[in-house]
Amino acid sequence: FIQQKLSCPSISVYEKLKAEFSDLQIKYNDLLAAHHKTCKELEEMKSSHALAAASTKETTDSESPKDGL
Repeated sequence: FIQQKLSCPSISVYEKLKAEFSDLQIKYNDLLAAHHKTCKELEEMKSSHALAAASTKETTDSESPKDGL
């Protein structure tokens, strides 16, 4: 009765909310880990693409004077 008047959740409601929070925290941590993994893969792809583009540019630059002669 006093808990209801003070707007405090009952012990069973509190335990239910605590379990739900724990489940959501686990899901959040899993999603965050997946996000970090995806970001890392994206950065690796960007850097390998940049290296490939730089390599292609160097090859193209070294071939350009031959074409001009």
